[in-house]
Amino acid sequence: MIAIQLDLNYLARYFNISAQRLEAYGSKSLQEIMEAEAAQGNTAAQDYLISVLQDPDAILNLFKIGSARNRWKILKEMNKDDLSYLLQFLESKDLVAGLQFFTQDALLKFIREMPKKEITKVLFECYSKEDFIKLVPEAELNKWFESEKVDKKKVFEQLQGLNRDILAQMLEAVTGEPQEDSDRKELLQNLNSLNPEQFLESVQSLKPKFKQQIILNMTQEDPKLWEEFSVKTLTKPLELLDKPEVIKGMAKLEDDMLIKVVENLPNDLLSIVVTQIDPEVFADVLSSKYQEILKNVVSL
Repeated sequence: MIAIQLDLNYLARYFNISAQRLEAYGSKSLQEIMEAEAAQGNTAAQDYLISVLQDPDAILNLFKIGSARNRWKILKEMNKDDLSYLLQFLESKDLVAGLQFFTQDALLKFIREMPKKEITKVLFECYSKEDFIKLVPEAELNKWFESEKVDKKKVFEQLQGLNRDILAQMLEAVTGEPQEDSDRKELLQNLNSLNPEQFLESVQSLKPKFKQQIILNMTQEDPKLWEEFSVKTLTKPLELLDKPEVIKGMAKLEDDMLIKVVENLPNDLLSIVVTQIDPEVFADVLSSKYQEILKNVVSL
């Protein structure tokens, strides 16, 4: 049974039952009241109940769905699947508010399980791209250049902005031969003629600040290249933040991704989150999907 504050005046008018008689039914549910009425000759009572439960406006008024407490009490009777289903009707801000019920460790765990596309949404809401790249260990910068998605030709284009001495150091790191007699044009030609393994080695020999800048330039042209970093690398900086900052980053996620996180809450907390549903929307969903639950309502 669900004990909530019903609008007895509305109920009396709708079913043509006096308020005194309604009060006499005490703790009986709506279904039991209608069955008792039918037994006393009010043969239309059951049909009236069916009519009410099919009418969102009637549900909104009779069950006082505008009351958050009433919504919560109805939601408490629903199972996990039902509560998860209702999350789609919440506004984004209400889903984000539900994240507060998780610990920071739990939120980070959920983020690590997301596709990298979603992880980068959170990451770059919390950090600028420039600040993030400075936090990436050099070994991870080097791994990024090893990805098949990182085009050697595009990397070579970036090298053309480097000065002669840096280019010479790159070649020397691979060949072991001094390059003092080669001009800038020759150095670029020689770098471009290296086999893929040697070219990669030459790029990885650069100082971190140059590798960082190449990555920033290439990801500006193709943002998907951020996803060539590992999940660990993309999420490690988030561990340095406080929970409110992590939640602020997660607010950038689409609703479907937020729902996948929020639905992990236990039922008691999930029902609190879903209580934020718009009353009119809730009444409409109740009329189409949850009429049986409403039959068990008892008036306080």
